[in-house]
Parts: sequence; structure tokens; C-alpha cells
Amino acid sequence: MVLLSELEAYGFLRSQFKDEKDVYHQRIMLRDPEYRELVPKLCSSVEKGMILKPRAWEPARLLVPELNRRFQDAVLNFTEGTP
Repeated sequence: MVLLSELEAYGFLRSQFKDEKDVYHQRIMLRDPEYRELVPKLCSSVEKGMILKPRAWEPARLLVPELNRRFQDAVLNFTEGTP
């Protein structure tokens, strides 16, 4: 749940701090590689969990589509001015 909110905020901040010379932009962009590694691993963990204990992992599985959408918007498909 926290990651969903964090990705939304990350996309917003990227849209606000576009100047590559700005220290805020530089700090924000440090998160990009972390999200690119974390989100796919998390989705993979949920898939594996669904195989082992489907009932326990169902709440997480329900959030995966929204997580992927926010990840796409904030990281993979980000365009200037539109997170």
C-alpha cells in the first residue's frame, strides 16, 4: 500500500522538478533505478506466493494491476509534465 502512494508522489515530484541541474531533480532521479528493480521483484514475489498460498496472497494480488499502472506512469512511461 505504501508503495502505491510513493509511486504517485514520485511521479508528481518528477513533473515538478524537471531541471536536470536542480538538486531536487537529481535526488528524485536517484530513486528511479530502485523502483525499476523493486517493483518487478515484488510482482514476481506475489506471483510465487499465489502458487504456494493463494488465500494468503490474494490481497496483494489484487493490488498488482494498480501497482503496475502507477509504476508505468511514474517510471517507465513518464513524460515531462505528465506523471
